[in-house]
Amino acid sequence: MQTTESGWLGKTPGLIRSSIRSVAEVIKPQYGITSQINNDYNELILEIKEDYLLIFRCYNDGMAYKWKTAFKGDLPSPHVDMEHLTRYAREKGVKLILWAVWHTIDRQMAEAFDLFQKWGVESVKVDFYDCKNQVSVKFYERPSSEAAKHRLLVDYYGCSKPTGRERTYPNVINYEAGRGNEYNKFDRNETPGHNIDIVFTRMADGSMDYTSGAMRNSNEGDFITYNLTPISYGPLCHQIAMFVVY
Repeated sequence: MQTTESGWLGKTPGLIRSSIRSVAEVIKPQYGITSQINNDYNELILEIKEDYLLIFRCYNDGMAYKWKTAFKGDLPSPHVDMEHLTRYAREKGVKLILWAVWHTIDRQMAEAFDLFQKWGVESVKVDFYDCKNQVSVKFYERPSSEAAKHRLLVDYYGCSKPTGRERTYPNVINYEAGRGNEYNKFDRNETPGHNIDIVFTRMADGSMDYTSGAMRNSNEGDFITYNLTPISYGPLCHQIAMFVVY
């Protein structure tokens, strides 16, 4: 499939990377996720001139839509009204990225991507590979290809380093494959020095989703790990610089 011929993605993968910034907000599922929270977040993104809204846990067991091992249709939950969210986002000119666990997508990929396309979602963030065995490595090919058929962008998270797949599938826009901002919740090693080092180590293999843009920040000696309201290691200007470097 020649994904670049439709004009949807432009002529080169670089055109996509230069225009996309995803902003993540982790909301603990036990507290619930509501349309109003995401509406407010839409407004926040518009205020800071971001292009995409990333909704965490809106396609996972027990959350917005629940899926069985054999796909039997969607079961809406009261936590998130996706029809409302996508309509609201279109009115505000904000594009949506849905987060999903890889094996959840694997169980009913075509049906899920059909639904995402119907909703008007722009991208899916596929997470929790957490290994490099044959099963997980072979799996990258399927969502990359299937998402292209549905005009969906793909961001791989909790994954192995990039190996050039985006040249075949330019709808693959990014990979995590590194110790990013998320680790500040439970680890003390994501220092400003670490963030400089990975520019010359991890990023030698390709682009990186670090989840930059933490608004809670600390200086050396003040940093603490706190899972519920995490803070980043280093000042706010360090986070701003990541948008340029990463």
